[in-house]
Amino acid sequence: LYRRDTLLKAWCILSRLKSHQEEEEEEEEEEEEEEEEEEEEEEEEEEEEEEEEEEEGEEEEEGEEEED
Repeated sequence: LYRRDTLLKAWCILSRLKSHQEEEEEEEEEEEEEEEEEEEEEEEEEEEEEEEEEEEGEEEEEGEEEED
C-alpha cells in the first residue's frame, strides 16, 4: 500500500513536470516566432528607407540636370 501510494505521488509529480515543461516549450516557440516577425518587419522598414533615399537621390540629380 505504501509503495503504491509513493508510486502514485511520483507519477503525479512527473505528469505535472511534463505538462509544465510543455507549456514552457510552447512559450519559447511563441517568443521565437515573435522575434522572427519583428526581424522581418525591421528588414522591410530598412528596405523601404533605402528605396526612399534612392528616390530622393534621383530627384536631386534631376534637379541638378534642369539647372544646367
